[in-house]
Amino acid sequence: MKTISKIVLGIVIMSLFNSCYTYKVFPKEYRNLTNNEPKKVAFITNPADSLKKEISILQSSNLFIFSKDSTAAEIKIKMYPIKKGKWSCGQGTIITMITIGQVPIRFSDIYTFSFDEIKKDVAVKRKYDLKVSQRIWFWDMFVFNKHFNKKAGKALLGEYENNK
Repeated sequence: MKTISKIVLGIVIMSLFNSCYTYKVFPKEYRNLTNNEPKKVAFITNPADSLKKEISILQSSNLFIFSKDSTAAEIKIKMYPIKKGKWSCGQGTIITMITIGQVPIRFSDIYTFSFDEIKKDVAVKRKYDLKVSQRIWFWDMFVFNKHFNKKAGKALLGEYENNK
């Protein structure tokens, strides 16, 4: 009976850890950025069902107005798969598990996001390193803003503005 209660307790603790995370954008200045520049109308050349995550990140960045009509667009965009860069160590999870989530840990990751902007048959390659970290902390269970794509979109907006 004690073994079953330990297993149930373990399942409860692990389920709590699955909801105790948030994403943060770095540098901090990127977190509250808004795009005040005039937006170009863009058409994404990739099929709608491929690269959904990447398209969602680009849409969240608020850099372009997207059109489903390629003739109405100023720019055509060809997307490439996002690549996760630096591997982050998971040793901090031991500390947060021992303290039942009271000590927050952060997994800092860099994602390489790239696409081509094609204007009048001239392609400009855009490649950015997006710094988005995942924080695991018990109190983040009560935070409901857990959308990686929106945070990566903020990071993309900041990198795009910095590298004009």
